[in-house]
Amino acid sequence: MKTTLQHIPDPGTIEGSFRPNYEYNWPQDLPSQCEMCTNEFKVSSNLKFGPPRAARVLRKISKISLISSLSGYALIYLVVAVFGSGNSLAKAWIACVAILAFLLFLISPILFFSSIFLPEVRQLECTQCGWSRDYPIKRLRNIRIR
Repeated sequence: MKTTLQHIPDPGTIEGSFRPNYEYNWPQDLPSQCEMCTNEFKVSSNLKFGPPRAARVLRKISKISLISSLSGYALIYLVVAVFGSGNSLAKAWIACVAILAFLLFLISPILFFSSIFLPEVRQLECTQCGWSRDYPIKRLRNIRIR
């Protein structure tokens, strides 16, 4: 009686549409090994497509500004609860924190939506040492669609 593992086809007989990730050819314009530790790159584990590093930073700043603005509004509530709203020093603090929180609240969606419009890149990352770099996606030229 033969088991399932005994019926594994030869890699040369697998059709192109069902080829596993490790059989795909490595792109010619990307380095094939890590610059830091000389680890060999594989398509399935080291190459990804996604937003560039600038877009990832903008999204993090957007989250931080949104959380900061919400904590600013909580700080206003705390100042009013502790000092009351009749104190002139409390009014000045409330005005400053309210303006700052409002500006951070406006900046957050602007940063997030500006990060969406940045072009996608190929992200190459070494799993052993953590080295990473973004490479632009090569566009095919001189293609006419009729």
